[in-house]
Amino acid sequence: MADSNRLVVIALAAVVLSVVAIGAGGVAFTDDTRAQYHPDRNVQLVETGNDTALWPYTSRTRAFPSKTLSINVVVYGDAADVRHALVARTNADWNRTASAQSDRDPTAAPPGPNGTAIAWESARGATRYTYVANVAREDGTPAGYWMAESGQFHDGDYLGSRYHVRLYEPIDDEERWVAMQAHQEHWDWFGLRHSVDSNERAQQYVETDFMGQPFVESVTREYYATSDPLDTDGWVTEIDLRGGAVRLPNATGAGATAAGNATADAALGTAAVPLAALPGIGVAQARGLLAAAALAAGLVGALASSAPVSLDRVSRTVERSRARLVTVAADIDLRYLVLFGATLSALLFVRASGIYLERLLPGSPKLVVALCYPLVPVGLPLVAYLPARGLDEFRSFVVASTGVALGITVDYALLGVAVLPVETLVHRLGVVLAVGLLAAGAAEKGRSLRLGALLWVAVVVAPLVRWF
Repeated sequence: MADSNRLVVIALAAVVLSVVAIGAGGVAFTDDTRAQYHPDRNVQLVETGNDTALWPYTSRTRAFPSKTLSINVVVYGDAADVRHALVARTNADWNRTASAQSDRDPTAAPPGPNGTAIAWESARGATRYTYVANVAREDGTPAGYWMAESGQFHDGDYLGSRYHVRLYEPIDDEERWVAMQAHQEHWDWFGLRHSVDSNERAQQYVETDFMGQPFVESVTREYYATSDPLDTDGWVTEIDLRGGAVRLPNATGAGATAAGNATADAALGTAAVPLAALPGIGVAQARGLLAAAALAAGLVGALASSAPVSLDRVSRTVERSRARLVTVAADIDLRYLVLFGATLSALLFVRASGIYLERLLPGSPKLVVALCYPLVPVGLPLVAYLPARGLDEFRSFVVASTGVALGITVDYALLGVAVLPVETLVHRLGVVLAVGLLAAGAAEKGRSLRLGALLWVAVVVAPLVRWF
C-alpha cells in the first residue's frame, strides 16, 4: 500500500509539473511567436531579377499571416537545370518526393491551381505557398501572385531522418531563379507525421552539395533578415549556375552581399555538415565522443606508466570482483533485466523495423506505417506489463520508466535531434510516466494500473487529435 501511495503521489506531481511546463512554455514563446507571425503589417520582399520580388517565407495558406518557415536557398539559373542538378549531378542522394512520401496535412488546402491558371505538380498534402510580386508596374504599385511548390525532393529515410526541400519556380519563363525551403525533419511515431528539426542543417547540406560542382559559378550567402521559430539566422544561400543568370541587389537593403564573409561561412559549413548529416551523430556528439576517447586514452596511459603491479594481485582482484558480481546477480530477479531491456528497445525496434521495411518496399511508406504503428500503442504497454507481473511494484516502476526514457533518448540521438519543442518534451514525459505505472500495476493491479492505462490512452490519442 505504501508503494502504491508513493506512485500516486509521483504521478500527480508529474502531472502538475507538466501543466506548469506547458504554461511556462506558453509565456516564454507567446510574445516572440506573435511578433513573427504578423508579416502583413510590414511585408518585406527581396528582388530576384527581371523586375520581380520574392516574399522569403512559405505559408500554409495564400496569406501572409499564416507563414511557416523561411526560404533559405535561392538558385539563379534555369529551373530545369536546377532539378537536373539535384537528381543527377550532385553528390547527395536526392530523390523526388512522390505523393506517397508526403505528409497528409488535414489543415492544408487541396492541391491544384495556385491562382495563376497553372496547375503545379505539387505533391498531395502539406502544400506550402509563397508570394512573388511584380515591382515594375507602370502605376508603381506591386502586383503579384501566390504559388504552391513546383516540386519536392528529399534525401534520407521517410521513417527516419531526412533532408526535405520544396522548390518554388516563377511562372514567367524569362525569370531564371528557383527558391527553396530546405529543412531537416524526422518521423514522429506518436504523431504520425514529420517533425521539423532544423533549417540551418538542411541549408548547409544543400549549399555543400552544390559547392565545387563544374556547373556552379558561385555559392554565397546574403542577409535577408528572415526569422522563424527554428534556427534561421537571416542569411540565405544564393547559388549562381553557369549560364549568365542576372539578379538585382537585395531590395531590403538589410545587408549587401558579403562575398568574402559568405564564402568563409560556407567553407565552415562544408567542414561541419558531413558530421551533422550522419544519422545519429552531430558535431556536438562527435566532439563528445572524441573527448571521451581522449580521456580513456589518457587513463590507459596513466595506468600503463604507473608502478608495476603483481599479476597475482591482479588475478586475486579479478576473482573477488567476479565473486561479488555472482552474489549480486543471485539477489537480482532477472525479470527486472528483461523489463528494462524490453522497454528500452521497444521504440527502437519500431524505428528500425520501419526503416528496414521502407527500404524493402520502396514507394510504400504509408503501408509500412500501417504495419508498424500498432506496435506503439499496443506493443509498448505489453512489454511493460508482461515482464513485471509478480515483481515489486515500486522497483518495476523505476526500471520500466528508466528503460523507456533511455530508449527515447537513444532514438533521438540516432536521428540527430538536438532540440525538442516544449509540447513534445511534455508528451514524452507522459509516455515515461504511463509506462512506469503500467509496469507497477502489473504487480499491484490496482490504482497504478488504472491510472497508467488512463494516462497511456491520453498520450496515444493526444498527438492524433489533429487528424480528426
